[in-house]
Amino acid sequence: MRCLKAFGLAVYFCAPGMLMAQTPITYTQDARAIFSVSMPDFWVARSGGPRVFEDPRLGQHQVRRILSLQPETNDSVWIGLASPEGITTLDEAQAYGANLNQFLVRDPVVRSRFETRLGGLPARIVNGEGTRRRERLRYSIVLVDLPGGRIAILVALASLDAEPGLIEETRTVLRSIKAGR
Repeated sequence: MRCLKAFGLAVYFCAPGMLMAQTPITYTQDARAIFSVSMPDFWVARSGGPRVFEDPRLGQHQVRRILSLQPETNDSVWIGLASPEGITTLDEAQAYGANLNQFLVRDPVVRSRFETRLGGLPARIVNGEGTRRRERLRYSIVLVDLPGGRIAILVALASLDAEPGLIEETRTVLRSIKAGR
């Protein structure tokens, strides 16, 4: 089995039939599937409209949509999904992601960075901690190099006391990414 570190813990890839996630969620733009993930049962998906983020190194970037996934009855974990226009390489995404942690948490501390493959695609993962609304949180920023000059950005936030089962479901979602067709 191949090991992937997320949220500072060892995570093991499961055989496809063993995955807990059940519902496919597809990030689209102009009727084209950019990427998809599998959402666990009893989670909800929400879609937000266009947003513009200012990055001091890369300038303004528009994100047409941010999808968020969260358990129905528990707010201790959250996943955000996006594919900003104009970011076409992992290096650009890493620069963009370095600016993201300030939007996610206050006083971010990066704990680890590494490269891996997710869904057969090159990926970089940054794990860290910080505070939000006076609560200590762990975060992972997952950058995935998609075909066609697109990047998927998946962000996971978890409170330090999140249930282990929810942490595992979050990892399963992150590992389930597939490029759009």
